[in-house]
Amino acid sequence: MAVNQLFSKLVDGIYPPTCVLCGESGQNHPAKDSSGLDLCSPCQGDLPSNQNYCFQCAIPLPLAATNPQSRCGDCLKSAPKFTHSCVPYLYQWPLDRLIQRFKFQGNLAAGRVLARLLSQAVAADPETKPVAIVPVPLHPSRLRERGFNQATLLAADIAKDFQIPLLGNALLRHTANQPQADLDAHHRQKNIRGVFSIKENILLPDSVALVDDVMTTGSTLAEAAKVLLVAGVKRVDCWVVARTP
Repeated sequence: MAVNQLFSKLVDGIYPPTCVLCGESGQNHPAKDSSGLDLCSPCQGDLPSNQNYCFQCAIPLPLAATNPQSRCGDCLKSAPKFTHSCVPYLYQWPLDRLIQRFKFQGNLAAGRVLARLLSQAVAADPETKPVAIVPVPLHPSRLRERGFNQATLLAADIAKDFQIPLLGNALLRHTANQPQADLDAHHRQKNIRGVFSIKENILLPDSVALVDDVMTTGSTLAEAAKVLLVAGVKRVDCWVVARTP
């Protein structure tokens, strides 16, 4: 047995893994699955999967698509600037609880589970992997208020999993706009326009993946992708934990 496996078993014996959703200990039932998730099998089975969605914006499609690159009507009519989205879950119970605990309560254990779930989905995605990962940034005032950027923490874990460079400061948010959650789809597009810029003297690769926790209308990701493309990136994909249906 490898030393790291032995150490992991020893730690689990002293501090039994606990499911981040139901709180059950591994002493009662396996709270850590075979991939190392601190999530019991029943709770993982309850996660709302986004199984059949638009190749580009990840919105759930009404009928099962025979083509894995099927696009929704909106993307066919007016495609966003990003090429493809990998968004494995829907922003519904109980996944929304995990995201809220991570984002608003600073629960890092929940964040690690979310990052691992997204990594698993990305690993199974047949699309071309990017050269680097870029988290969607917060404005400095929002960052000071919250204390961390949830997208950066997710992106750091995923970059480590895939051994892909993390460009944590490549994309900057220079305008403290109104929170997108307060707005409808039309006003979200207007509200996010022009809020991003690229850090000076940074060398960007040909392809990047934008990482965030939740995609609602895709306006924020589309604006970020537009700025990256103008700066010379050839392809932008989106890796996001959950999609609002």
